[in-house]
Amino acid sequence: MITRFGLIWTDDFAKNAAGALDCKNKKIRKLIDRDGKPLVRHDVHVEDAIQGILLSLQKDEAVGQDFIFASPTPYSTSQLCDIVSRKYDYPIEKIKTDYYSWTLDSSKANSILGYYPQVNLLRWLENKLNE
Repeated sequence: MITRFGLIWTDDFAKNAAGALDCKNKKIRKLIDRDGKPLVRHDVHVEDAIQGILLSLQKDEAVGQDFIFASPTPYSTSQLCDIVSRKYDYPIEKIKTDYYSWTLDSSKANSILGYYPQVNLLRWLENKLNE
């Protein structure tokens, strides 16, 4: 069995607001993809990643398969920056990258393993930033 994930969000990852927050320079980074649009990513919260791993270890159907575990929905750096800017009154700086935007499909893990991610990453981050 092979398991695949986007970036795994933890409490430590929230401290720099998923890479968007630059406290030293007092700015918020908005990553722009190769096409000039806000970067889209599809990461996963650690609890959902653990759920996926445990399900894949418990199900005989997982043997010889590969699975992708991701959050319920992808997000853009525009959405991320909106959340961070509500907490920090810093300017948003667009940073051009050579990255591609990407999303993941967990439907195979859903249908075979019963994987249902629970954590909306942006809502979770907003709650963490307001603690």
